Amino acid sequence: FMKITILIFILFAYNTLLASDSTLLECKYAYTKLKDSTNKDSKLEDIMMLVINKRSTLFYSYLKQLGNRNLERDVMKNNFTSEQVVNNRGNYFTRSETEVITKDNLNKTITFSDELTKENCYEYTDTIAKINWKLEKDTMTIMGYSCQKATCNFKGRNYIAWFANEINIPEGPWLFYGLPGLILKVSDDKMQFIFECTALAPKLYDSKHYKEYNNCKSVKKTALRELKRFKAQDPIHFMETTTGKTVTQTAGNNSIYGNSLKPYNPIDLTP
Repeated sequence: FMKITILIFILFAYNTLLASDSTLLECKYAYTKLKDSTNKDSKLEDIMMLVINKRSTLFYSYLKQLGNRNLERDVMKNNFTSEQVVNNRGNYFTRSETEVITKDNLNKTITFSDELTKENCYEYTDTIAKINWKLEKDTMTIMGYSCQKATCNFKGRNYIAWFANEINIPEGPWLFYGLPGLILKVSDDKMQFIFECTALAPKLYDSKHYKEYNNCKSVKKTALRELKRFKAQDPIHFMETTTGKTVTQTAGNNSIYGNSLKPYNPIDLTP
């Protein structure tokens, strides 16, 4: 029943919402990534949201947004001290993806926003990168939808995607798009990055769930990538450098001055 409802809604939306950028579909993806490409036990898990509008898409971490709300509640309403915040950090999903991706299909641009700390948010805008897909004959069923296989080399990695022809929306998670149907699953050939759809509906969550970052500084793509690398490889030094505050170190968060850098395995391998 849900499958039929979704397909009818999409057909209705395409024919009645042409003049607006109203939401067509919201998709939830289970996301796993390897923090260290040499260590299969370094897997991190997240829940990503893809909001598909008529002329744009929005992609972000549901857990990160939930964590931000929880932190705001505890600090503003519950008057948590810094020590209480640290002791309850599991409720803030601090290891979740911080990058937010907004794609403007009308102007063919894509904006990347990243709140690396509460005091430091950065963003840059780029053109939408073309993906040269190769359609395959293989099929598999995902969430009750018959999906066709497609492959590509994109941003330095080889990917396998599965898209549903029944859902005539050429979108997908992260930067993936351009297939004749919604991408329900995509992974690189080394299984280091995996997105798999677990739910989709015209509305999955309350509209107040997502909150845009404020006061993002406009920077070049290369500058933001270096900042992200810095944060991933030496988080203590990064926090002290960007905030100007001394981070109290414990046995669990020792800085790596003089030691090897922490592993860094970005999904995008291009310069």
